[in-house]
Amino acid sequence: MVAFAVSLFVTVILVWGFYAYLRRCPAEKEFTWGEAMVFATYVFFILFWVYGVVPHQWLTWADSELNWR
Repeated sequence: MVAFAVSLFVTVILVWGFYAYLRRCPAEKEFTWGEAMVFATYVFFILFWVYGVVPHQWLTWADSELNWR
């Protein structure tokens, strides 16, 4: 339960960071290649977390404590 809750909390923090940067950055700003690489890595990590870690923690919790599988 704790691992699943922490993974959801980390997901909220990661997505909040994305929107915090989105509000701070002007709409017509052109990125340098370095900024684009950092942002692409950040987005990759968010997608890895949401589609890899969170479902894994859910299935582990459902299998062990909830006995659903």
